[in-house]
Amino acid sequence: REVYILPALPALALAFAPLLRPLLARQAARRTLLVLTGLLVAIMVGGSLWALLGTPRFAERIALEQGVRPWYWFGAVGLIGAAAMLLWHRRAHLAWGALMVALWTGYGLFGYPAMNDARSGRGLLARAESAMPADATLALANVPEQMLLQAPQTAFAFGFKRPAHEQLTAAFDWLRAASTHWLLTHGEPLDACLDGDRGIDLGWSNRRHWYLLQAHAIVTDCVPIDRRQTLDPAPDETDD
Repeated sequence: REVYILPALPALALAFAPLLRPLLARQAARRTLLVLTGLLVAIMVGGSLWALLGTPRFAERIALEQGVRPWYWFGAVGLIGAAAMLLWHRRAHLAWGALMVALWTGYGLFGYPAMNDARSGRGLLARAESAMPADATLALANVPEQMLLQAPQTAFAFGFKRPAHEQLTAAFDWLRAASTHWLLTHGEPLDACLDGDRGIDLGWSNRRHWYLLQAHAIVTDCVPIDRRQTLDPAPDETDD
């Protein structure tokens, strides 16, 4: 989405620009825009106050999965929008424009920098490096390709196009080869063959729960399975 759709939005806005003046000449369009501005302001201010004064589930989920608590700047943007509505209540397009400028400026100055570690593998890999001994060697299994480029040290991988169970099978042999070998993977492939409690919990990043593991975390005589096959329905059996 960020690569293909967002760069096209400015061109789309320019293409529809000639329609703006006729639309704003209509009272219904101005009222709709003012109502939309008010709804966003109410969501921003109300949601921020709820998150700061209480413990709503959505706030906990955002903090866990995205690694941010954006409620101060988010609420400040809502207050700017409310002030713009009071100032330009008869010129709804100006109030909407002020709200959008405040929102995207705040998102760029505070939102993206705060989410960097949660949305990028750089912070996760830095935590992994600090948790390992100096002589350790790191490997990655079932991870996005860009994480190999963000690794602060040379890291091994087992084929990004291979199914997860094949990567884990190769990773198990690699882990058993030396006591200095460590594996970074996330909670999705941690099935019966890996015990996360025997590893180091690195927390959440990029909406996944990550673990740093050594050979002793491998369950004895366990073979990773292809989970995709377990989701396929069994073939119908017919009597001859």
